[in-house]
Amino acid sequence: MKGFILCAGLGTRLRPLTDTVPKPLIDIDGENVLEKIIKKLKNNGITEIAVNLHHLSDKIIDFLKSKNFGVKFHFSYEKEILDTGGGIKKIKDFVSNENLIVHNGDILTDFDLNSAINFHEKYKNDVTLCVMEREGSRKLAFDGEMNLSGWVNIEKNIHDGEVKNKIMYSFMGVHIISPNVFRFMPKEDKFPIFDFYIKNLKNIKIKGYAVKPDYWFDIGTYEKLEKAKNFFREFNKGRKL
Repeated sequence: MKGFILCAGLGTRLRPLTDTVPKPLIDIDGENVLEKIIKKLKNNGITEIAVNLHHLSDKIIDFLKSKNFGVKFHFSYEKEILDTGGGIKKIKDFVSNENLIVHNGDILTDFDLNSAINFHEKYKNDVTLCVMEREGSRKLAFDGEMNLSGWVNIEKNIHDGEVKNKIMYSFMGVHIISPNVFRFMPKEDKFPIFDFYIKNLKNIKIKGYAVKPDYWFDIGTYEKLEKAKNFFREFNKGRKL
């Protein structure tokens, strides 16, 4: 099992902070987001991690080289941001014949990652999407056996795939993919991963894995970032008592 952390984004909603600090390096009570994700993956036995880069890439590389995580890093620089699908396609050689955990670089969450890995392997899934119940306008649709059938953006009133009378969950920004997925990827270098998934529902086995995390934060806006900082400030204070 290998890891892939998505760190290429511009973080436009967090400007002017992200004009000088890449979003994954934003400090959250003494430890940045990327550091927290790496430690979580390492604690689950993942010691080879790819990181895609674009915005302020030198700062991310310098940070990773300044720490001894006990992890071997593979840097995938994107001259143009390739979206999640293109970013995964670009590291095909790194993945080789192993499963890959893909983790958004602006998500902080804690749940039993090993149970998701076991689920992925037990049912021989091509893709396992970690999902949860939470408020939000963007949802993934599943049938009764948790097979992905579509997605919907309630706020924009748009959808793709089958969503009527389906079970709805929110994506957690963490999913596991198998090497078989690369066989069906398009010729294009840049593409959204969920558009690709919906187009290939008949070719690849995509299941949702519902969890109840100890916490989940998306730090994409100043308001959400402040909520995460307040949580970890109290969380770390409790651990010191």
